Amino acid sequence: MRLRALFTRPAALLAAGLATAAIGIGAVAGTTAPAATAAAPHPAPTATITPRADTVVTYNDGFLNGRSDALGDDDRDDRVEPGETGWSCRTTPAADLPLCLKVASQPSYSWRAPSGATISNPNGRALIADLEVKPGTPLWTDTLRALHADYTEHTR
Repeated sequence: MRLRALFTRPAALLAAGLATAAIGIGAVAGTTAPAATAAAPHPAPTATITPRADTVVTYNDGFLNGRSDALGDDDRDDRVEPGETGWSCRTTPAADLPLCLKVASQPSYSWRAPSGATISNPNGRALIADLEVKPGTPLWTDTLRALHADYTEHTR
């Protein structure tokens, strides 16, 4: 009785494997090659296409406009700059990337000035978009540091 319990699973596995192999062999052996048919001749061309300069220019112009739209280059100058829809901190130099990501992730905040006026600042991405400083310059890094310092000072 004990031996029967030990050999039940291997026997079932062997039977299942043989059945699967038999089905696979039957499927492969049962297929036949399709009858050879004559290929239909291709129709003769009825129109000739002549390359024209305006067609090429139109095609390239559409490609460049589509590329600019996909990249988010709003002014189509082949550079995605702050303030354009495709801009993100990933386009800044590597040295400024961590600081830029910190500023861009800042939520909007407001604080009360000593005069009693409430000063509101937009989120970090909007602040960066409003900058008129070019990324990669020393002034860019200093401006990012100032924006981050202002945020940390007024949100503690």
